[in-house]
Amino acid sequence: MAADGGYYKLEQAKKIGTCPFGFDMPSWKTLEAETTGAGVKNVDDAFNSFLAIPAAGFKNIVNKYRLTSQGSLVAMWVNDKEKNSLTILDNRVGGGDMTPLQFVHNSNPANGFSVRCVKD
Repeated sequence: MAADGGYYKLEQAKKIGTCPFGFDMPSWKTLEAETTGAGVKNVDDAFNSFLAIPAAGFKNIVNKYRLTSQGSLVAMWVNDKEKNSLTILDNRVGGGDMTPLQFVHNSNPANGFSVRCVKD
């Protein structure tokens, strides 16, 4: 397993498991309850929520895995086949017509999103 803050390639994570024994990535329904259900509307709310989700940005396959959107975007994997990732945008960036929090279908598994492991 990589040290804290390390990165895995998708195939490696599938072989060794994403989270330590007794922990798993939350489903989108669990995250929905802890985000939209708890009034999370932007990255500040996400960080100050029960889960303390940081706006770490992500490594984007399109720009050669360069880390992007630090401080303005939460992009994390969700343990669900229906909706496989969560994004929370900084509603102070880009104007008022954006959707600040959304669950995304079919995010590219090659993108480097954050993983949050919660106790089973």
